[in-house]
Amino acid sequence: MGLSALGGLTPAAFLRDYWQQKPLAVRGAFPGLVPPMSPADLMVLACRDDVFARLILEAAGSSPWELIPGPFERDELQDLPQEGWTLLVGGVERHVPAAAALLAPFRFLPNWRFDDVQASYAPPGGSAGPHFDHYDVFLVQGYGRRRWRISHAPAPEDTAFMPDADLAILADFAPDAEWVLEPGDLLYLPPRRPHWGVAVDHCMTYSVGFRAPTVQDVLAGLLDAATSNADAAHRYGDARRPPSAHPGRIDPADVDRVRAVVRRFLDMDMERWFGAFITASGLDFAEPAVPLTAIEIGDLISSGAALSRVSVGSLVHVECRDCVCLYAGGQEYILGPDQLEVARLITGTKPLTHNTLKPYLRMAAVAQALADMVNSGCLALDARR
Repeated sequence: MGLSALGGLTPAAFLRDYWQQKPLAVRGAFPGLVPPMSPADLMVLACRDDVFARLILEAAGSSPWELIPGPFERDELQDLPQEGWTLLVGGVERHVPAAAALLAPFRFLPNWRFDDVQASYAPPGGSAGPHFDHYDVFLVQGYGRRRWRISHAPAPEDTAFMPDADLAILADFAPDAEWVLEPGDLLYLPPRRPHWGVAVDHCMTYSVGFRAPTVQDVLAGLLDAATSNADAAHRYGDARRPPSAHPGRIDPADVDRVRAVVRRFLDMDMERWFGAFITASGLDFAEPAVPLTAIEIGDLISSGAALSRVSVGSLVHVECRDCVCLYAGGQEYILGPDQLEVARLITGTKPLTHNTLKPYLRMAAVAQALADMVNSGCLALDARR
């Protein structure tokens, strides 16, 4: 697809001038796009209990902008009104390879930032209401047309929302730009930019979302790891301290000793901790019915099977001084420094086939890591190739 997805911008120019700074609309970003799925395909997915689906009823629900969680029954979706609703299905890249391909132009961004590809279908007039997101998103029009109105300025911290709505619908929406996106067009929105997309006709939009963990989540995860690594028998100590002239006072030296204790247990290998933390996304990966051994997987790959990355956000690696740490779904695999290239391959963009994996299949640590990743569902085995 070249640079068409970014309107001719290089990744470096896009990151410098637009990423997390201002919106970008691109006509023909995906030239000749074949829709990854139809509305009927999306409805089938929305009825599965292993898929994250939601239905938004703008006015026909029990309250304005009612949010109904899936999974749904087929009859529920077939009996919906002619207008005023939107069906949202998250993580479609895990179930539809053609939807996963929408991520390809954006692989200049790190794996750990990727969240998912969400598909939305709406009849004419359907929408999710005026709102903003807390993450970066590339909105790809796959089917039909959608009118987008946006505000270039980020929403203020004291933004007001509609009362009694299940969704965070903006009480005051003042757009300053508008586009009608057609199939293959793209709109990039940084976090907190108010926007409202309304279906002009029956349409499907794909949202390629990029997450950013909250500081609260990072601190909580870090403290959990530090607590689990701490020695329960270790306590604060202050041997040879001087007498307290004022016993009710907390002395600065006492605070320094407490700070030293905290630093001791927070002084961990942050790269390795973050690799496990950020890939443990909470996604329920589909595990194979029968676990496979490393030898069996190696034989299948040698016979023409391929591996596919179920969610690139769950696959990262850290290049340490004396080893390479590979992470998949929160699990750490320690490889030798001579196995850096296979770690880059597994977490990269090249296909995982016999041609690319052959040099590494005889490495015991790599073969076992591949088996574990297949058996945990982070990698999928495609035996049809």
